[in-house]
Amino acid sequence: MARPAERTSTPPQADNSAPAAISAPASAAAGDADASGVSADDVALLANHSVLSSSSSQKRITPRAHVRRLSTVTFPVAAFFWLWAATNCVTKRVPDLGVVSFATVMLAAAYALKMTSGHTSDIPKRDEMVAARRACFWSCAVVAVNYLLGIVLVPDVGFRVYCTIAGVAFFMWGVMWSRAVDNFTVTTHGRLTGGEP
Repeated sequence: MARPAERTSTPPQADNSAPAAISAPASAAAGDADASGVSADDVALLANHSVLSSSSSQKRITPRAHVRRLSTVTFPVAAFFWLWAATNCVTKRVPDLGVVSFATVMLAAAYALKMTSGHTSDIPKRDEMVAARRACFWSCAVVAVNYLLGIVLVPDVGFRVYCTIAGVAFFMWGVMWSRAVDNFTVTTHGRLTGGEP
């Protein structure tokens, strides 16, 4: 009697096709990232750069603050030269026109500081801003003319060099100062009409 054939059973093998199918999209995505050249670090770097750029743009000085900063610097400088001129008048017994010219600069700086004081929502009147712009420019121009007189009247070479440098510096400062006030005027009231100095 023949024995029935023994059936050999082999254990089922694990199907590795599913993990391969799952890993395929991941590798494809990695391939796309490599192909584009953009990694997660690059994205983070770009995001950080945009945040820094926005924060730096928020720190830009406003036209009002610019006028206040220039006026704050101008007042003590003019006060120093005014005291120097007053000392010359007292000690040397000679008239010094700096007592008058530097006083006008201090008055212009005080007026500009008063005009820009208060809350940012407090907008000065247009006439006040025009007056401040003229005062800032012409007060410095008066100082420059005063130094020009020193160049003409005093023959000392060293004093002439000093008067030349100081006169040009004050004139250029007056131009920059008045332009700052003009910029503040434009941002609040619009550009001035033609014919206004």
